Amino acid sequence: MKNPNIAKMLKYYRKCNRLSVAEVSEKLEAISPISVAVKTI
Repeated sequence: MKNPNIAKMLKYYRKCNRLSVAEVSEKLEAISPISVAVKTI
């Protein structure tokens, strides 16, 4: 990703809410048309 802070915030959000990488990916796809690679999360 061009902005490393996005990846850091995704990781922080995932850990705080005790979500799996797949769950975060699904939630992001539902909210936004922008796809996020699972590697980023």
